[in-house]
Amino acid sequence: MKSIDSIRINGNDDEILSVSLQDILENIKDGQTLKWSLLWIYAVGDLGTNKNMLDFEEEVNSANNGIFFTWEELKSLSSKFEQVLEMVLIGVKDIKDLKRYESDELMYSICQYTIELIDSSYWEIHSLDISSLEQIKDNLPGVEYIEE
Repeated sequence: MKSIDSIRINGNDDEILSVSLQDILENIKDGQTLKWSLLWIYAVGDLGTNKNMLDFEEEVNSANNGIFFTWEELKSLSSKFEQVLEMVLIGVKDIKDLKRYESDELMYSICQYTIELIDSSYWEIHSLDISSLEQIKDNLPGVEYIEE
């Protein structure tokens, strides 16, 4: 099994989490080389004309393998959220790995990135690439390693 490293992002101690998905994505340098799927979302935002956030949440949360995005689509989507309350996003090298997993441990061991927002309070990022986590840790506030 591959080595998994994990960080928690608490932001800068404000009542509202100061770090957004957009901030995290800006610090992932190999994102364009990966395949991405949004497995779970509960958020507030404006998706544009003829796109309702409640319908989008239902589509994502009920899809067998989540909703697939290219890197550019994902970055664009991240700018449309006013607030994300819960999220599970995975990035993988092989498209066959874009799916829902039986356990978190299995998901963490296969996916290059697992990005989770828990109760709008903090982000957890699990990655097979320690250098990517180091970059996030160096550039965002309130980041700590999780001992697993």
